[in-house]
Amino acid sequence: MPKAKDLVFYREWFPLPKGEFRILAMLADKGQFNGNLSDLCRFFFVNPQTATRNRLANQINSLEEQGYIKVKRKGRTYTLTAIPKARIIKIAREHYDLIRTRTRAPDGESVAWENVLKVYLWALENNFDNIITNQMIQDDLLLSAGVICSAKNVLDREFGAIHRQKVSKLTSDGEIYTIGQNIGASAFWDTE
Repeated sequence: MPKAKDLVFYREWFPLPKGEFRILAMLADKGQFNGNLSDLCRFFFVNPQTATRNRLANQINSLEEQGYIKVKRKGRTYTLTAIPKARIIKIAREHYDLIRTRTRAPDGESVAWENVLKVYLWALENNFDNIITNQMIQDDLLLSAGVICSAKNVLDREFGAIHRQKVSKLTSDGEIYTIGQNIGASAFWDTE
């Protein structure tokens, strides 16, 4: 059973689009949501205009249809609850809060906190001894290589949340080329 300060995420959430993942992250954080779509907009710090509320309604419907959340509606009020999945990943609340409040990579390029969180959760599951490529991470998270690199930079350089090491090979011609990397969560950020 996770400690009270830990948040529970599920491996099955990784490939979901950012907006749907954001709703599930909120449910991992709060346990349940009760309110209307404007309340949800305010929680996410977005303008509660009609287009935004419609987008949220579509994301909620998609998550419900896919079996990720239970939805109860009474008038305009929604009650949302996450449906547990098979592969649990825990993250300490303070680490989640830190990731959620940071949105800039060290070089100033923008990277959404949801994507930083996905990459960190992926690293928590990964064994540092395995050779990993960005393509492998892309296949699991359905994020672009640029987003993955920016998220890894934030996690490594700003937070010290991951360790990564390039793995290279020497060719018969004496040239060195990178074949991948070892990546894993930092012991300082370990929730076990």
